[in-house]
Amino acid sequence: MPLLAPTPELELDVPKGASAVSHTVVSFRDGTHIAREDQLAVEEPLEIRLGGKSVAVTMRTPGHDEELVAGFLLSERVIEKSADVDVIAHYTGPEDDPRIGNVINVLLNSPGLAVPCRRPAPAE
Repeated sequence: MPLLAPTPELELDVPKGASAVSHTVVSFRDGTHIAREDQLAVEEPLEIRLGGKSVAVTMRTPGHDEELVAGFLLSERVIEKSADVDVIAHYTGPEDDPRIGNVINVLLNSPGLAVPCRRPAPAE
């Protein structure tokens, strides 16, 4: 007899913008199990746009998206300093658009700054 009955695919009701949600988990130790509440991290995609053009999609825990994008652009050598950035803002579209909150657009102060071109690795 199984300790736990099979359950359908797990789907959590996650409030918009939440970074974690409460959920019942089961811990096993020394042949016994205990159900308890725990916090599960939320992870959502974030599309980064530069001048309206998509340059990357990354997974992240929602919150502090602007800082994440600024750090990404710095690490990818798209910008060299904070003064290179004019605007970092969430996409604002129709309220029913599922991308709301998961897309950030960046405008740069210098149009000469661009995303580095990456060449595909040579075939072996």
